Order: sequence, then C-alpha cells, then structure tokens
Amino acid sequence: MSPRRGSDTREELIAVATRLIARNGSRGPTLADIAHEAGVSQAAVVYHLEGGTDGIDRIGEAFA
Repeated sequence: MSPRRGSDTREELIAVATRLIARNGSRGPTLADIAHEAGVSQAAVVYHLEGGTDGIDRIGEAFA
C-alpha cells in the first residue's frame, strides 16, 4: 500500500468525522474517535484538521 498524501488524509478525516457526527448525533466525535475510525494517530487528526478552520467548516456544512 502506498503512503497517503496529506490532502488525502485530510479528506478522509473530514469524511470520518462527518460519518461519526451523523451516527452519534449531538454528542459528536472526540479526536480519539476520529483517529481510531480513520486508522491514524490523534496527532495526525490535530495536524490535518486543527491547523485551520476549513476542515471543521466543511464538516459543519454537511449538516447545514
């Protein structure tokens, strides 16, 4: 398996977070939940999603 590109990882994390929110409702996922589901470390989640608000905004738009 080839390594993921950063943008691919970011897109996957956004998709995972969106699925978890849809599944769990207002409880929302923790960083650990997203990391576990995506098969990455919590540090990777922070690196790819917390660096800016774009990822968080895109997750929110899925439910607007």
